[in-house]
Formats: sequence, C-alpha cells, structure tokens
Amino acid sequence: MIEEKKPNNIFLNENGYCLVKNVFSSEEITKLRKFVLDNHHKNQDIYLSDTKDLLKSNFLSDKFFNILKETIGEELLYFLDSSTFIDKIQKKTGIFHIDARGDEEDPITTEYKVWRIGFYLQDHKNNSGGIKMIEKSHKKLLTNSIKKIYYSLKKLKKKNYKLKSFIPTFKYINIPSEAGDMIIWNGRTHHCGRFKRLKNFEKFNLHPLLDRYLPDFLVREETQDRLVIFQNWALKHSSATNYINYRINQKSDESYWSNNKTQYKNFPKDIFDKNNILIENHSYLEK
Repeated sequence: MIEEKKPNNIFLNENGYCLVKNVFSSEEITKLRKFVLDNHHKNQDIYLSDTKDLLKSNFLSDKFFNILKETIGEELLYFLDSSTFIDKIQKKTGIFHIDARGDEEDPITTEYKVWRIGFYLQDHKNNSGGIKMIEKSHKKLLTNSIKKIYYSLKKLKKKNYKLKSFIPTFKYINIPSEAGDMIIWNGRTHHCGRFKRLKNFEKFNLHPLLDRYLPDFLVREETQDRLVIFQNWALKHSSATNYINYRINQKSDESYWSNNKTQYKNFPKDIFDKNNILIENHSYLEK
C-alpha cells in the first residue's frame, strides 16, 4: 500500500521541515544562479539587489507567495532577512544547529513562528552537498554538546519543561532536493549543511560525524558549485518579535541592516502590499 503524501503545511508542522517540489522551472534556476553569482558580495536583502528584475518571475511571483501562504500561514510577515550564498570552502558536513534565537520556551508545548526557506540551486537528490535534517527535532531541545546540555539543564531548573523535550530523536534525513525545489524548515529544527550521499545506498542517511569521515570513493560528488538563496519568514507571534529583535541588534550584522535601511527605497513594497504581506520594522527602515 502506497502512503498518500501529506499536504506540505501538515508535513511541516509534524516533522519540522518540508520539501516543496518544482517551485521554479529550469529557466528560472538559470536566472537565479546568475543572480547569486552577480550579487553574493552584496551584504543586503536579496530584493534590494534585484536591479535587473531577475526576481520578478520567481521570488516576487504570485505562485511563490501563494505556496508560502498555503504552507506557513496566510498572514505572512517578512523582515528583509535573506542572503545569497556560494560555498566553495566548506567541504565537510557541518554540525547540527538551530536557527531559533531569543527562544526560552519548551519546544514540545509551544510553537515557534519563524521559518527558514532555502533554494539549493543544484541537484542534491543524486549528489552530495545538500541539507540534513533531524525529523521532528523542532519538538526537542538541542543537546549535542556539553555547553548545550548545560544550558538545557538550566532551563529545566528555571521553567516547567517536559522531560520529553530533552530526549533526542535520531531520524536523519538528507533532503533530496533538486534545483527547482524549495525547502522550508522551522527555526527550532536541528539541521546541518553539506551532507554526503552514498553511491550504493543513496537513501541511507548518517549522522554528520560519520559523514565527515566517509572516504571519497563511497560518496557521490557535487557536480556544480553550491549556490543557495536563503530567506527568513514569520507569522505575527512573540517568537517572531524576539527573533527579529535579536537579528536587528546582532553586532556582527550591523552593516547588513544599515545597507537595508539605506537601500530600502528600492524594496518592491507595492508587490508585497498587493499580496497582503506585512513588512516588519517598516517604520525603522523608513527613518
């Protein structure tokens, strides 16, 4: 019996991530790869870099916004937090981490309303180099180091956390994304970059520590430069407010937010208004 695929919004809520297939065509991917190559050095939101209208038919399309609304929620909130990425340096699989910030709540009893989306603009279904998730880990605390365990125990002492939140889950997923696919994951979901896909057991997903020590002859190589576009999206919620405040006040990204403010006149706010998408910190950007 073939199991019927769950709608993306339900799968996302249950598992902490989802893979939305065929969002953009191969022609759009060609344009987006050019966009990343031309603009990756600009430290600002992607919409502010779109001087040649390369995003109009993809990241500004009704189709894109409707998929986000159907998957995340109708009352979308965008706060100009995005980036382009070319990775030619990191060759080893990363370590599990989360994107949530300013989050002191128990993940098993509360919701987190910030999501990250990634477009990996090359094939990671058949090749290495994509993103690895731990399924259902958005309902767990991250305890993959002595430091993380220490802070988690401090939380247990301070608040009424459920013991189940501390018990990890071990279902690792090498997301089989292709160039036109969109990956969406919750800010609490445990994930890492640059997985290794095995040649003969391509659906066998390992812990990143084991990935790092696999000999080259056992894994499928990456066939193109690793180009990625990331965005953060949210719904109106205290967790989103905490995250946005953290990001805007992050010392290491002062120049990013300063550039956004300077270039905000180039932001396509009319298209966001037309699609009923709220721009958070609008007043800050227009000062």
